[in-house]
Amino acid sequence: MTAGFRTGGFRMTRWLSVAGAIALIVAACSPPPPPDGTPVVNSFSATSTSGSTPLTVAFTWSIADPDTPTLTCGLDLDDDGTFEVTITACTSTSIRSATFDAPGTHPVRLQVSDGTTTVTSAPIVLVVGAAAGDTFEIAVRFNGTLTAARQTAFTDAAARWSEIIRTGLVDIPINVPANFCGTGAPAFSGTVDDLMIEANIEPIDGSGGILASAGPCLTRIAGGLPVYGAMRFDSADVAYLEADGQLETVILHEMGHVLGIGTVWGLRVSGRGTSDPVFTGLTARGSWDALVGGSGASVPVANTGGPGTADAHWRESVFGNELMTGYLDSGDNPLSAVTVGSLADIGYGVDLGASDPFGTPALRTRTSQGTQLRTDFIYPLGQVG
Repeated sequence: MTAGFRTGGFRMTRWLSVAGAIALIVAACSPPPPPDGTPVVNSFSATSTSGSTPLTVAFTWSIADPDTPTLTCGLDLDDDGTFEVTITACTSTSIRSATFDAPGTHPVRLQVSDGTTTVTSAPIVLVVGAAAGDTFEIAVRFNGTLTAARQTAFTDAAARWSEIIRTGLVDIPINVPANFCGTGAPAFSGTVDDLMIEANIEPIDGSGGILASAGPCLTRIAGGLPVYGAMRFDSADVAYLEADGQLETVILHEMGHVLGIGTVWGLRVSGRGTSDPVFTGLTARGSWDALVGGSGASVPVANTGGPGTADAHWRESVFGNELMTGYLDSGDNPLSAVTVGSLADIGYGVDLGASDPFGTPALRTRTSQGTQLRTDFIYPLGQVG
C-alpha cells in the first residue's frame, strides 16, 4: 500500500514536472502580449500651400492606432501650441477646412490622441501673400424696366457674393449677339471684370409656375468659371416675393447659380439621378464635417424636386433653411460655410469667415419643407479667354 502510494506519488510528481516544463516551453515560444499602441500620423496634407489672402484650404490626413478605434484629432492653425480645431471620433477620412486671412507664413500641425498617448505631425507650411489688388466684381446689366428697389435687390446680392468671393479673376473680352442664350438682352462687346450678368423681369408663366431661369452662358477656358450669365424672373412671382420681403433672398439664390453653384459642379457630384447624390469637393466636405461632427462624409445634394432642383442644390431634408437648397423658407435663409466651400472647390478665392451663422439645431428641429424655387437652369454655351 505504501509502495503503491509512493509509486503513485512519484508518478504524479513526475507528470507534474513534465507538464510544468511543457508549460514553460509554450510560454517561452508564445509572443508577449502587445503593448499599448501609439497613434501614427501616416500623412497630413492640404489642398493648397500658397496663395494670396484669403487662402482657403482643406486639410486631410491618414492616421492609425493598432488598438484604439476612437481617436481625437486637433489642428494647430498657427503653430502656437494651441489646437484651435478639435475633431472627436477622428479617422483617416476626416476633413476640416479653414481660411487664412493674415499674410505671412503659417505652419499648421495635426495632433492625434488615443487618450493615453498624443503624437503631433510635422508642420504643413502655408505661405499667404498680401490680398490681390483685384477684387471680385459682379456687373449687373438691367434689361427692360426695373424699379429702383428691384435694381437695388440685384446690386445688393452682387455685393454679398463679392464679400464671399474675394479674389478677382483675369479680365476677359467677350462679344455676344443680341438674345444670346435666350436672355432677350441686347448685344454686348467689351471686357468683363469678373462676371457680367444680364438681369430681366418679365412675364413667363404666371404666379406659382417657373420662377426664373438663371445660370452661366459663357465660362472661361482656363478654370471653367463663369464670365457671362443671365437671370430672368417671372414678373408675377417677383411681385409676390417683393410683397413678402423675400425678393433679395431669391435673387441672391439665383445669382449663386450664375456663379456656378449647381450649374458647373460637373463631376464633383456623385450619384446624379439616384436617391443619394452627394457633392465631393474637399473644402465643402470639410465645412460640412465641422457642421455636423462628421468624419469625411460627402455633402448631401437634393434628391427630389425634379429638373432644376435635384442634383443642383443642397438637400432640403438635411439643410433646412440654408440659402442654396431648392426651397425658400420663411424668415432667414443663411448662406453657410458649406456653400462658400463649394465655391472654393470650383475654383474661386473665398473667405469661409464671411458665411452666415448656420448650426445643427436648426437642421435637426426642422419639421416642414419650404416653397420650391422652380428654376430653368441656363447652362454654358461656350468658353472664352
